[in-house]
Amino acid sequence: MICYVGGTGGDFLKTLCLQQLDLNTSVECNITDTGLVLHNRRYFRDICVDYKNVVPSILDWSQVDPVENSHYYFDWFVELAEKFYYIDFPESAAVGIIDVFIAKRHQNSLMHFVEVHKQTLPVWAQQRVTEHNARQFFSTLWLKQVHIWKTVPNMQAIALADFFNRQNLINVVQQLTQTPIRDFDKFDQTFTTWTEKNSVLKKLVC
Repeated sequence: MICYVGGTGGDFLKTLCLQQLDLNTSVECNITDTGLVLHNRRYFRDICVDYKNVVPSILDWSQVDPVENSHYYFDWFVELAEKFYYIDFPESAAVGIIDVFIAKRHQNSLMHFVEVHKQTLPVWAQQRVTEHNARQFFSTLWLKQVHIWKTVPNMQAIALADFFNRQNLINVVQQLTQTPIRDFDKFDQTFTTWTEKNSVLKKLVC
């Protein structure tokens, strides 16, 4: 299980892992010009948002992948996986990661970012967030989330900087999948495309 905040490559890492595993269904992946990974294996990440306290009774286990990712960590995750990881990054990169996320997911529209993500906040917080302070507000919020993950027993950090080093990333993928890389051509294609389109993120964390 990989926990990560937006803009830190969680879908990229999951895609790399699934591409190296024998799955009953194919992994369809497209990397946009902004470096956003679009893939067809979003079921778990999307459904778990609505089930913070218990394993959802409607969970379709056939749609849960051997390597999963989530923007959250819930206690019931221990019923699904034995090993947990989170994507770590320097605090100095936090605001820049928000900017990367806005460029990828919101077409560089700060207004759209604020409109969408205010809805995820408590009412008192929604009233405080403006376009003027949103970047700093959410970067602080996401840093707090990462700090919480650091306190979870047996949760291991994966450095975002390692995503830009081929050998380090190979080691990460092999650790997550518990198997050697089987298709280096596919790995290299995905790795090269993503890193070339995420040069801004690289400058933030490397």
